[in-house]
Amino acid sequence: MTVAGGLGQFWGPAVGTAVYMMLKNLFTSSTHHWMLILGSILVFIVLAVPGGITGFFMNNMGFLWRSRGRSPESRQNSHRLTHGSGE
Repeated sequence: MTVAGGLGQFWGPAVGTAVYMMLKNLFTSSTHHWMLILGSILVFIVLAVPGGITGFFMNNMGFLWRSRGRSPESRQNSHRLTHGSGE
């Protein structure tokens, strides 16, 4: 579940486990072939989304900052200007 959620993210393992449990509950109540369906979904996530679920949302949620006129980089730069460079 860590790989599906995202290895490089703090919340990755928790998100991966939560998604797995929700999908498992959904498919076990609806079909006897739930392991085949769930395994296929997990293989798809690992192959199609290398950063995991949290990495996917972190990379694709940048439009929220761009729509407000501030990128994550400008937030870091403004933090450095107000709090020093940390050196």
